[in-house]
Amino acid sequence: MKRWLILTALLASNSILAAQTTVADKTSATSTASAVKVDKTTKPLRPAIQLDSITPQKKAEKGGNEIYVGMSEFNSNGKNRYYTIPQSPVYWPQKSVTQISNFQLWQGKLPVGGATEVIISLIEKDTPPWKLDDLISTVKIKMMNKDGKIRYEWYQDGKLVSTKNAKVTVLLKGSQGDYKATLSLIMRDDTKAERSPDTVMDKR
Repeated sequence: MKRWLILTALLASNSILAAQTTVADKTSATSTASAVKVDKTTKPLRPAIQLDSITPQKKAEKGGNEIYVGMSEFNSNGKNRYYTIPQSPVYWPQKSVTQISNFQLWQGKLPVGGATEVIISLIEKDTPPWKLDDLISTVKIKMMNKDGKIRYEWYQDGKLVSTKNAKVTVLLKGSQGDYKATLSLIMRDDTKAERSPDTVMDKR
């Protein structure tokens, strides 16, 4: 009688263990499927902004301006940053900016559903404390990763310029100078490493 009870208890225990194992296997399979699905839908895009060319239209100061670019980045994940090109206290003399071509100003990583806003400010450098740096003009681009495809809007000084052209030509005009600039939104290869703004160098 005791042997029969022990055998019955063992069989019941094995049945419960088998049921738990089956449930665990199903849960594991479901979790794995979900993980695979997430990986497929969260592949980021790697956009970059390139300064194709910049040309002075007139001189605002005797001998020409000294300029630099301020880069402001605002992300939907709350991680923002600001840096200058060239790095302070270096600047670009007006007479040599025409030598700048296909220069990468910014690069980033944009997850699915993520959004980034980049403001490119052309600034005329002066000598503090008597003279402060002056803003000449700004270009802004809003970007979003919509289901793995890039959506973007170009603005100049707050006015919409284009939502279809990856390359735009703008007149950056202010009291401290006029410049004609061509900017491009390009997509980088997934295998290319991220580059810190601190490593940005003048390629002239």
